[in-house]
Amino acid sequence: MAGREAAIATIVGIIALVVGLAVGSQLAARTVTTTRTIVSTSVTTVPTTITSTIVTTKTLTVPTTVTSTVVTTKTATKTMIKTVTKTVTITAAKPPAKPISPGWPRVIIDALGRNVTIPRPPERVASLSPAITETLCVLHALDRLVAADKYSLSTPCVKQYIKKTNRTIVNLGGYWWTTLNLEKLVEAKPDLVIAEVGAHAKLLNKFEELHLPVIYVHGGSAKSITQVYQDILEIGYALGLENRAYRWVAAMRANITAVEKRLANATVRPVLIILWWSPQGVWVPGGDTFIADMVRVAKGKLVTGRLSGWQMISLEEMASMASKYASKGLVILYTGMSGATANQTLSTLKKMASTTVIKQMLDEGATLCGLYGEAPNYVLRPGPFIVKGVYLLAKLLHPKAMGGLPKGVVCLGR
Repeated sequence: MAGREAAIATIVGIIALVVGLAVGSQLAARTVTTTRTIVSTSVTTVPTTITSTIVTTKTLTVPTTVTSTVVTTKTATKTMIKTVTKTVTITAAKPPAKPISPGWPRVIIDALGRNVTIPRPPERVASLSPAITETLCVLHALDRLVAADKYSLSTPCVKQYIKKTNRTIVNLGGYWWTTLNLEKLVEAKPDLVIAEVGAHAKLLNKFEELHLPVIYVHGGSAKSITQVYQDILEIGYALGLENRAYRWVAAMRANITAVEKRLANATVRPVLIILWWSPQGVWVPGGDTFIADMVRVAKGKLVTGRLSGWQMISLEEMASMASKYASKGLVILYTGMSGATANQTLSTLKKMASTTVIKQMLDEGATLCGLYGEAPNYVLRPGPFIVKGVYLLAKLLHPKAMGGLPKGVVCLGR
């Protein structure tokens, strides 16, 4: 994102409908039935929401080895005719070690709780947020991207892809539903639109009216890191790239676990995160947001945790929640806008520090820090690079335990 408009879009895009609209995150199932003869009967059930049933009939007469591509390998020494039923469930929150790829069509239960049938692997995808687009990037699916919001087009992976391939991706305009160019979206002829609950739920009827197939992910409405995982798995399943999605989520989980183990004995530090600053008030995250979960993993306590969702509060309200922690190691983190330089962020911090409220907290021992470059995106985007945001927060709050301060951060009072 670049400039004030990008920052406002980032903050607004994760605010208005963020809380309470995200429903359901499990991936749905398709049942396929065929018949074959095998040597033994194997019934495998893994907790899932995707069910694939295979029934096959065929006769085998000799000692032979039959290998189930999913679970078992058995050897038979006589002719047997058996009917085998396999039930495999894939749970978004914790994928099995060997995920199965059911056939097409397949059904998705999206973040709005809708059953969406996808008849075949989508080849023309429209992404309506940078977090969705970055998920396409890590799934190696940018070759399917035909249209995206303007902030997606400025992400490093998309810029590199366009430079390498010289492809044109339709610019759909802003991220928020009121700034999206629906005419260009229709002209792009996507066979799948991927949208966010908070930013685009109000467009559902319009999408249906225009016959645009759409699935919704939590996006900015995500209340935890787990729901970010679910978004990645949902997109992977919708594209027929679930194995890649499982591997990426598994790596994310491993990295999150590593941070938690490293900080197991660290003391929890109070944190005030300011998404956007003005003399009239500040935007802050509440305790039921994915950012609050990131702070928790980084062994921090969000001082605005009693709030819900994303809210604008006055400087006085902010002080009433945060000032009591100033002498207890309070870190005030201004996320700001992506693309800002270190000097620009430092200039903003100095203006903030000149206000009575912040100055008093700094005098009592608080530290004021700000993000610059790509760092804000690691914290603000609920996508595949959220782990970088967790590491950033962990290093900021516990530099000794994490091996030093993170890149992309400047601080006053330190």
